[in-house]
Amino acid sequence: MHKSGCKGPIARDEGPDDTAVIDERNKVPIRSGSVARTMLPMSMYVDILSSALDDWVDDLSGPALVEYALGRRIEMLEAGPHHGETAYASLAFEIAYDRCLIKLCEKNAISVTPTNFAIPKLERSRLEGELSKVGIDLAELARRRRES
Repeated sequence: MHKSGCKGPIARDEGPDDTAVIDERNKVPIRSGSVARTMLPMSMYVDILSSALDDWVDDLSGPALVEYALGRRIEMLEAGPHHGETAYASLAFEIAYDRCLIKLCEKNAISVTPTNFAIPKLERSRLEGELSKVGIDLAELARRRRES
């Protein structure tokens, strides 16, 4: 048997050092165990979104916040390389919409946290569904806007 010279896996290659469980409040996987960490792994998107939330200065609420979120949603869905937008512009539209979505959910007592945006499309879908349950159906509002 030929040895490659590698002395074995390094710590990051050994897989998870503890088991994941489901956070019942937010329905997302979380780490469990006694491993103390000062920084948990975070996707770059989550980091950018968290920073954007820190910069939120608009004091919108009620119908104004819904309209603002709807506008950001439309921009996000219309953006992309197929429409001539750069990756940077597409990312900016996604962050702008997700920031509004988070604020809209907070105002409507829907459990939301930026760390759930590790897979943005899934979290957007979940939050839009939760908003729909409280009477704010962004997809339907967008359809009505297009038809008028």
